[in-house]
Amino acid sequence: MRRLVAALALLIASTVLASPPGHPLDISDWVVAVPGLTASTYVARGTCAAVYGPVPAGCSGGGALVHEGNDGSHYILDVQPVDLPCDVEGAGRLGVVVYRATATGQEELARIVARCVSPTRSDYVTGGGMTFSAVDGSLKIWLHSGCVSSDDSCPPDYDGDGTVDTEDSVRTGGWIAELRGLPTLFDELQSFAPHDTLGFRVPVMPEGFRTADRFDTYTGEITRPLDLSGARALQCGYPTSTPHAGDFEQITAPVPAPAPGHATYVLTTVTSEGRTRAGRKTNAAGRLVARDASALPACVLADGKSGR
Repeated sequence: MRRLVAALALLIASTVLASPPGHPLDISDWVVAVPGLTASTYVARGTCAAVYGPVPAGCSGGGALVHEGNDGSHYILDVQPVDLPCDVEGAGRLGVVVYRATATGQEELARIVARCVSPTRSDYVTGGGMTFSAVDGSLKIWLHSGCVSSDDSCPPDYDGDGTVDTEDSVRTGGWIAELRGLPTLFDELQSFAPHDTLGFRVPVMPEGFRTADRFDTYTGEITRPLDLSGARALQCGYPTSTPHAGDFEQITAPVPAPAPGHATYVLTTVTSEGRTRAGRKTNAAGRLVARDASALPACVLADGKSGR
């Protein structure tokens, strides 16, 4: 696949500070544990303010706590108690953890947990379920974050929107987080996060092939129309063993920074049984068509042989 990356340097992930204590937990408080996985806000807190009663459009359908992934693994949403030094009970001591379970064990993908604000107060979070998209390999997670205390010390305007919060709105601030970077059906979704690592998870059917023999990655300058003949090989003929769905493939070669006023793309092709595909593009009629992989120069492997 291809992920055309405009202004490439802007997509490189940087360290994001967590939200300040005394404010609702948000997307910056997620801790992602595996490379290639990113967390973003799908529906902001306040849009899904009500847990009980009428639920705004887009906020319903919290889904299940377990979903089967494209690669046969299972994604599990677990709400569990965390050890906190403050004197709060119930929701004030919870954390939300997302696991990936396989036949050989389980792996933590990401977590967001409550934190103490004072000896008697905490910012809390709890989960209400999740949905999984098989096409793009994303999890949408229904969450509720708010303030809880043992001495009624939550501020009148906890969420900082300029209005006095009712007890329900303080305790039930609903929002939806999205985790991306899980195995997809077809596309290699390249990502720089976390830790400035460029890579992707192998889809179940890379570019529609049943299996992939290898991947070749190119970079070049974005032009109109895009001219792939000038692409430069970035990494060729990887991995060294047969790739499997769910594997994280890291592109270790550095991506050159674009010149001022220019933009750079990164494109990864898939080869299977002698056929190479380079993703899709939109033609003049506005339809998705296959990109012409033959326009790319040969990718040169470490042994000097052609990568295509």
